[in-house]
Amino acid sequence: MALAPTTTAIVFPGRTMNGLRGGRPQNSRRDVMRRLLTVAVWWFMASGSAIVHAGEASGTDGLYLAQAGHAGRFEIEASQMAAQRGSNDYVREFAKRMIADHTRIEAEFKAYASARKLALPAEPDGGQKAILASLGGKTGQSYDREYAQAVGVEAHRSAIRLFEEMSTHATDGQLRDLARKFLPMLKEHEKHAGDLLSKVESGEAQRPRQEGGNPGRGIPHPLPPDRAAPPVTRPTGEPERGTAQPSR
Repeated sequence: MALAPTTTAIVFPGRTMNGLRGGRPQNSRRDVMRRLLTVAVWWFMASGSAIVHAGEASGTDGLYLAQAGHAGRFEIEASQMAAQRGSNDYVREFAKRMIADHTRIEAEFKAYASARKLALPAEPDGGQKAILASLGGKTGQSYDREYAQAVGVEAHRSAIRLFEEMSTHATDGQLRDLARKFLPMLKEHEKHAGDLLSKVESGEAQRPRQEGGNPGRGIPHPLPPDRAAPPVTRPTGEPERGTAQPSR
């Protein structure tokens, strides 16, 4: 299948992260992770995994779906690892939010694909697996930094470019609408990831919390609650905690 020219839009340009961290130059670790991510994109586009199986989607739409499927799987699997291996609450809580949000995105893309007898990729592509393997060899603050950089910032920048392309150039209007629906969420993720990376690099993320603090406050600029989550209910007659009761 011929690759559409628009697919090159998700390749990372050689930009720095100065806007997020006060103009400090990139270090070699960051350069290595950027090269790994760039290789992942090119590996994906050159491989047979870029084909969505059995369906009537146009070549371009099929490629968009495959890219979105791989990207979502990468975010989910990397964040599942981070939720367990992150060395502080900032990283672990950010990872949990990524799992919830990207699982929701994946579910809607799966529903779209299933209605058209298509199948999304069930795993990250080869290049993304290489990044997961690299993360698997890290621990502590080194792990936190690379997760925030490679998965939080860079992968979301790639996803934003992909969804912007999809929202404009996809043949199917419903696919364009789906991309537009989730673009704001991806942009929000990228912003919070930049905040997280700054806290990891400054050492603020390693400072202990006050006893009894809310773990949800570990995310810089806390993300909004998942709208799909059911409301919290209390048994009838049970007073709300912290509410004064009239004396008898």
